[in-house]
Amino acid sequence: GHFVFGLGAHTLLASQATSLVELASPVMNKLGQELGETITLAVFLDHELTYVHSVPSNQRIGYNPEMHTRRPLWPTSAGKILLAASETPELKAHVLASEDLDEETLEVEIESVRKRGYGLNIGETVADVSAFALGLKIGSSLAAAITVGGPNVRMRPHIEEMVDTARSAISNSGLDVWDFTYAV
Repeated sequence: GHFVFGLGAHTLLASQATSLVELASPVMNKLGQELGETITLAVFLDHELTYVHSVPSNQRIGYNPEMHTRRPLWPTSAGKILLAASETPELKAHVLASEDLDEETLEVEIESVRKRGYGLNIGETVADVSAFALGLKIGSSLAAAITVGGPNVRMRPHIEEMVDTARSAISNSGLDVWDFTYAV
């Protein structure tokens, strides 16, 4: 019989000193310098997500995501993180009802994300753009995702190395990467 703000609302309403943006900005800046691609912070809002902070690519051509706009979870790399971390059948049902997607494809992708430990989007949202996402854990909850996105030609050959770099940088910054081993 009562209502509370979820993590997405807290992120958007929190004081700057304790917000996810403030916590994630230093590692996002470092990743932007090291990887040279666009780094984005995604927060989850019910059955959707929104990008709340971005560090643009230092390359001449880069991915420029639309900020502070609700987006569907599927097929974003960050949305796949939430789907793989969730035990809520309603979330999967919502995605299946709202997207042109069959249940087997969704389940195969969710299992793949759990095994890899990161969400992946190779040209599914924007034809020539690839992205991966790592979940950020605050306490025992999946709070957000950090995504790295850029042109396929630069991203695809190096995704595994880039994931390792991002995972290491996030861990070394004092933040926790969501671990699917214990999540579901």
